[in-house]
Amino acid sequence: MSKLAGNSVVTVVHHRVKLNQIDEYIGWQKKLTKASEKFEGYVNTILIEPGMVTPNDNEYVIIFKFENAELLQRWNTSEIREKILSESSGFSEESPKLRTFMGLEHWFMKPGETPSRGKMTVVSFFAIGPLVYFIPPNLGGLLIFNDVINQTIITAVVTICMSYIALPIMTRIFKRWLSKT
Repeated sequence: MSKLAGNSVVTVVHHRVKLNQIDEYIGWQKKLTKASEKFEGYVNTILIEPGMVTPNDNEYVIIFKFENAELLQRWNTSEIREKILSESSGFSEESPKLRTFMGLEHWFMKPGETPSRGKMTVVSFFAIGPLVYFIPPNLGGLLIFNDVINQTIITAVVTICMSYIALPIMTRIFKRWLSKT
């Protein structure tokens, strides 16, 4: 199965760390990531440092991505994961908050609630609109490959910009509206 399969799933972990033990946390997080990499279906791990997603100066966010829910569940219920998690109590202010998402919904998350699909669609529209308007004509003229390769490169650039630039910016801009029920 491809690591880019459409049914991939992510687990987002919010972890509040004691300020005087951040180095210990970073070492622990690397150990946890290294262990998860050995599991079938592992795609990647993203560590988001304090202040980038939450206003707290000691809240780290770890995003684990797996090919599908079944493979993520194997990791989540593994003995090695449980053992490593048990080592975190010394530097944690509280128990980590864990949520699992499929598709793009993890970009819209607020702890405890996820906006409606309609709101996610509107924000996605505003995020992708400028990307598909500006990137293809500006990048297309620079590419010297055949049409299929050029379109693949453009699609990859738009997708990366959407996931890592446009959606995070748009969710901040629409934060109040997204959190209204």
